[in-house]
Amino acid sequence: MAHASTLKALAEITDTGLFERLATSVLREANPIYESLVHTGVNTDGKTVKGPIDGITFNKSNRQPHMISVHHTTGGRDKLEKKWLHDPSKVKRRKPEAKQEGPGDILKTIAVYEEERIRTPNLIGTLVLTVTSDPSQELVREAEAIARTSGINIDLWPASRIAHFLDTDPVGQWLRKEYLGAEQELLSLELLKELSKKSLNENAPLMFRGCQDLWVRRGLDSDIDMSSKRPLSLVVGESGNGKSVACFKYLNKHIVEGGVGIIMSHAILTDAMTLDQAIYQSLKKLHPTLDQKSLSALTFCSSNCPMIIVIEDVNRSIRPNDLIEKVIAWAKNMDKNSESNFHILCPVWPKHTALLDENRKKDAQAYFVLANKYSVQEGENAVIEKAKLCGTEISKLKSQEIAKALGYDPLLIDLQDIGESPDPEFVIRSYINNVLLKAEADDNSINIASEYRDSLRNLAGCMLRHKQFEITWSNLKSWSEMGNDSIKAINILAKQRSVISYSSDLDDQTILFRHDRVRDFLLSDYIKLKLSSGQLEQDILSDPFYSELIGRALSDIEYDENTINIIYQENPLSLFFALKWSSHQSEDRKSCFLKEINKWVLDESNHSIAFRHTRWHALYVLSETDSPGISDIVRKFPENIMNGQLARLRNGDISGGGELCISLKPGMGAPWRDVQIEHAKYKYGKTLVASLNQLLERGDINKAIRSGALRLAGHVGDELLSIGVLACWSSDKDREEHLDDYLWAFAQCWCDQSEEMLDPVMKAWAEMPDDKNDNMPSPRGGLASHDLRWAFGKWTPDKAIDYFIQHAEREELRWPITYMLHGMDHHKAVRFVVEELADIRRRLEGSDSFSPFVLTAVQDWERLYEGGARKMSVPTRKLLLDLWRDDSKDKHIRIQAFLIWATAKEPEDNAILCEDVKLDNLKDCMLAERLKRRDHLAIPYLIDKLSREDTRYWWQYAREHANKSLS
Repeated sequence: MAHASTLKALAEITDTGLFERLATSVLREANPIYESLVHTGVNTDGKTVKGPIDGITFNKSNRQPHMISVHHTTGGRDKLEKKWLHDPSKVKRRKPEAKQEGPGDILKTIAVYEEERIRTPNLIGTLVLTVTSDPSQELVREAEAIARTSGINIDLWPASRIAHFLDTDPVGQWLRKEYLGAEQELLSLELLKELSKKSLNENAPLMFRGCQDLWVRRGLDSDIDMSSKRPLSLVVGESGNGKSVACFKYLNKHIVEGGVGIIMSHAILTDAMTLDQAIYQSLKKLHPTLDQKSLSALTFCSSNCPMIIVIEDVNRSIRPNDLIEKVIAWAKNMDKNSESNFHILCPVWPKHTALLDENRKKDAQAYFVLANKYSVQEGENAVIEKAKLCGTEISKLKSQEIAKALGYDPLLIDLQDIGESPDPEFVIRSYINNVLLKAEADDNSINIASEYRDSLRNLAGCMLRHKQFEITWSNLKSWSEMGNDSIKAINILAKQRSVISYSSDLDDQTILFRHDRVRDFLLSDYIKLKLSSGQLEQDILSDPFYSELIGRALSDIEYDENTINIIYQENPLSLFFALKWSSHQSEDRKSCFLKEINKWVLDESNHSIAFRHTRWHALYVLSETDSPGISDIVRKFPENIMNGQLARLRNGDISGGGELCISLKPGMGAPWRDVQIEHAKYKYGKTLVASLNQLLERGDINKAIRSGALRLAGHVGDELLSIGVLACWSSDKDREEHLDDYLWAFAQCWCDQSEEMLDPVMKAWAEMPDDKNDNMPSPRGGLASHDLRWAFGKWTPDKAIDYFIQHAEREELRWPITYMLHGMDHHKAVRFVVEELADIRRRLEGSDSFSPFVLTAVQDWERLYEGGARKMSVPTRKLLLDLWRDDSKDKHIRIQAFLIWATAKEPEDNAILCEDVKLDNLKDCMLAERLKRRDHLAIPYLIDKLSREDTRYWWQYAREHANKSLS
């Protein structure tokens, strides 16, 4: 909006109440001194009321009493002199009985100040004059002179000044839009909040809309919440596991609570070079008039209230791995520099992270949040909520049966017809069929269900031929194959919003599918139809991008050798997917696919570098497939990579798990390893344990295999494995070289005889050299200081804690065990570490020395909580709270317990931190913690601390509180 237009809009205001509200808002936003203005000139209906002044406040930050008053004026400049300076005493009335006009605004204000100065003699004053026009220079000089003689300063806000603020300030533009109806061009916090709500409403997928009644509280929600201090969360899970819903729930909650956030499309992410650019383009799409000169949206955000950015959907992009690497780079850059004022939530399929190279995979795993299927309880709750939504009541037992039958799959539970028998293989098919039959039964329908199905197949065929998965309305109209009848049928289905719908972008609406698994079912259904008739287009058949869709279709049609041969030649990866999708088929059918896969792997021409990426992808598919012949096939591949090892482990091959654990120590974060081990434990149980024991009992295995087997044993954690671990120890001539593997395995596979089994390991540990080299830990001190400590931090060896604490009484192991146990969230380990840290404090009290460990031990807890790796357990927090509240405890124990307790911040802490304690040192710790948490009620106590002689310690907290009382 041009400056002249704003001036014109101001001049045309005839509603004096409207102008007063606008001018008061401008003053409050333009000058902090005016924030507390009391608007006395309007009533609750927004109408003006008579009074000596229109607004008043007292500036308490000024050392001298300072009263600020306001007068607002509408109308042309020719009326201003009378409005401001009219003096009734100088007017001679022709008729004595004529009504006398009151004094002008400036004179009325002078009278108010003279009255107030009776109570406050040294009062200074400011009169703010706002007006919809600009006064003459003569009037300005005259007004200034009259006010000055009465000790009042005039702050003049003519139309040109108000218009300048409305046109050039982001908040001013927000006010301009609210009061004058002009579109905002500069970004303000108010506009950002409005666009956040708009982004959520416009871009959330169909499964997010209208289904909030189906939301159940999930562990995934807590995991995302705990990761919120990180700049990035890669929410990794299979399609349909509820990744997007969990991200949108978090974003929705954040926006409802006053935060800001957006949903960013993968297309914008692809084109953007920087995060700021991506955010701007996302906001520009929502608000086309947004000027590129605007402040970055992130300037309105902080680490305490970050911008939440949900990326939707990298899995649909052409190069998803590039986008994952891009957001990781942005997050790493923020990790290096400062606290993050943004939090990116990026739902990702596991196959995309699995196909990253090893270095990128290590970077990615630092940001993983795993989105698995529902837990047993979550699945049951979801079924019950689904039944309620359908107006049906079901028993808890029935909900358990349905959830279990559907494999606790969030999408299948969502699509399941509660009145039908649950069958995972046919839920999506049944859902679509029911939708089409419902469309046919609609009074306005002009089609039968088969015609609707044909239209969807027609749409799927066009998507495949044109290689376009995001279809706009203009795309749909341009595809001649669709035809008017099909388009009309699609439009009717879209209005139902069950299988498909249209986006709300009216410029070129996009077709949204109920879920990507629903979309893929429709695409595969088209391929299946064409494969069965031998009419599948060559371009589709030979495209590796469609290999999973082809494999899925192939697993569901009658076996035809000619079709198999064609696919073998044109798209061999489809055979691997066919095996994966044939879990519901007979063993004979699976063996046919295994035979073709085996033939392809044995063909040495497929071992060339040209087929390397095909082989890597094939191994990833096998790592997601259950079949007895897979382990033998994987061994025939020319490379032995991680996905091959995972495939073997998944299918019960212990050596695959051992090889995997050679390269991945227990303390390394590797979710893909952990889920495959859990799967193998669940599927093979005691058979797995027996096979691993046989491997451990062998005396002819090399050191690497032995380490891998011991690490795997610790992950499996079955007490029967202690027999194999003991046999391995007895036959191992080089056991001192990997004592950490034995500590891990024995502690996790605890049994009744584990103390006797571990004694020789602890003895060997105590006898290790304790000489440090170039400031590096000694062999004895360093054994459990890193990887083993991290592993025990994640998988606490509950049954071994007492044993380790007992052995810490040995002087040789006191420090190594203390260091190994610190940061472990187990109440016994925490009590032991608190007492050890308190003992160090006690010994150093009064000396010039200090212990870095006392400081870093607390910082480790802070990193664990703030980084979102985990949340302090209830028993640990209660133990620490009881310790520091106990007046009978030693002061060092109380302070150390408090410092660790305070690292885990909870809403109820505010009241606890205000409790009165007798110990002065603890009082100071509690005050410091309140200040770190930006508790403004603690500022008076900080001011008191700063008024004393030694203030050096307390000034570090002053920066957290922008308060003029501190200056």
